[in-house]
Parts: sequence; structure tokens; C-alpha cells
Amino acid sequence: MIKLSVILKELKTVRRVSNHLTKLKQLESQIKSTDDIKLKRQLAIICVKLIYPIWNIYHPEDDRVLKAINAIEDYNNNKIGESKLSIHINQLHNMLNNDEVSFSAAMDVIDAVIYAATDVELDEVALLSMLATREYFKTKWGSVITND
Repeated sequence: MIKLSVILKELKTVRRVSNHLTKLKQLESQIKSTDDIKLKRQLAIICVKLIYPIWNIYHPEDDRVLKAINAIEDYNNNKIGESKLSIHINQLHNMLNNDEVSFSAAMDVIDAVIYAATDVELDEVALLSMLATREYFKTKWGSVITND
């Protein structure tokens, strides 16, 4: 018999995830509705910060994704140049190419961060963030939480 406390805890988590997905959906809409690259990137940074905890679950000792997120933020605030940003993004590409990441949700996190660093792919960051969230909970519970 399943304890009521376990069910309530899982329902609270589902509600939190649903709220998380709603926030990402709102950010996706905001990103797509503006032509201002700096604003798009700021919104993309919010998206990847929301999903960073998923990366941290799978790879708590690996800070390369967090460093890349911080580099994107610094680049957006004109604190570093494109070459310094490229170093961090290339590390993420290498992680994917060298099969250092085995979980689909973690791969989606990396993809979202890489996309947040490029002007061309900014519109896709929120979608990748939603995919990462759904994939994580799919592996955790065997089903996908939708919020369409």
C-alpha cells in the first residue's frame, strides 16, 4: 500500500514541474516576440538557469555547464568577448562529441546552453529547456508531464 505522504509529495512535485513548464512556455513566447538579441539572450539565460538543476542531478561534480551559463551572461553584459565565450561553448560541444553525457535530459541541458550562446538558435532555448524537464521526469517516473 502506498503511503498518502508519498502521493502528496509526488503531487507537489508534479505541480512544481507544471509551474516550471508554464514559466518556460511564457519565456518561449517572450523570446520569439522580440527582435532584440540582447533581450532574447537574457531570456534564454533565465531558461537555462531554470534547468541547470537537472544537469546538477546527473553531474554534480562537473561545473562546465555552469561556467558556460556564466560566460553567456558575461558576454551578454559585455564583460567578455566572443573568443572567451567560444572556449566554454567548445567544451560543451566536446562533452557531447566525446560521449561524456549519457542521459538524454542532461544532453538537452547542454544543447539549450549552446543555443543560448548563439544568436541564430535563441528561439529554440525554451523548447530545449522544456524537453530537458520532460525527459528528466520521464526517466524518473516513466511518464511525461505535459503542459500544452
